[in-house]
Amino acid sequence: MRWNTTRKLAARAAVALALVLGSPGPVRADSFNAGVAAFQAGDYQAAWRMWLPLAEQGEPAAQFNIGLMLENSLGQPRDLGQAAAWYLKAARGGYADAAFNLGNLYLQGRGVPVSHGAAKHWWSIAAQAGHMEAQYNLGLTLAAEGQVEDGSFWLREASAQGHEAARAELVRLAKLPATAKKKPSGTPGVPSSGSPGHGNVWALQQPGDAYTVELFVSASLPEAQRFIRDHGITGAAVVIQTWSTNRYKVIGGSFSSRDAAASAIGRLGKDLRDQSPWARTFSKVQAEILPPRS
Repeated sequence: MRWNTTRKLAARAAVALALVLGSPGPVRADSFNAGVAAFQAGDYQAAWRMWLPLAEQGEPAAQFNIGLMLENSLGQPRDLGQAAAWYLKAARGGYADAAFNLGNLYLQGRGVPVSHGAAKHWWSIAAQAGHMEAQYNLGLTLAAEGQVEDGSFWLREASAQGHEAARAELVRLAKLPATAKKKPSGTPGVPSSGSPGHGNVWALQQPGDAYTVELFVSASLPEAQRFIRDHGITGAAVVIQTWSTNRYKVIGGSFSSRDAAASAIGRLGKDLRDQSPWARTFSKVQAEILPPRS
């Protein structure tokens, strides 16, 4: 199997530097852009001095860049464990490139224990945010594990963005005999992408003390997606994947209180109320999505 885990540093950095221009607050943006200028001039230590305080203040783009510098020994000694820690912070802040890089570290056992499950988890979060290489890695991996339907879903997402290797893999999968395509999967696939909602990425960005409504649980991604379609709640509900139990949950809404969530449940149609929906805090949902802190 050929994973795409060797994206050139320049391409990674270019993505990071472009997204950071929208950093909140003029002072933080000025500091970040000073780091951009230093980085582009090859003055990595100056970039580090500009970005580290921002990273410590919780700026995901700065956290990603600090991780990138530590992973690639740019202006600082290589420290893969610390690179993974900064990628984790940035990924939890919704930074897709960080989730992708963290998945690669888990795949290769660089700075973290080897874990294909963790690699797939972080690729899935990046894939939901539209990260083409993560979609490819995830689709290739799932298809190789026998989850051809789930794998093909993500390969199509990557192919739609122009990923030639994903397109070629879809052609190869289409030629498989039907028995191979129906091979039962030992592990469920990944959360739905932008079509049914923002999934894990959206859930991780919600306030922990806010509430959502859990509507449905399944061991199958297609079944969870079908639930959304069949009940006409596309755009109003998302699919998340739990880390601890590898299940797909359909959740909907972000409410300021349990009473507000309960009121929303009361307004649901009978077919949805029959599913026994219940209100949960996002902190509980987020704890299910993310692996335990080491």
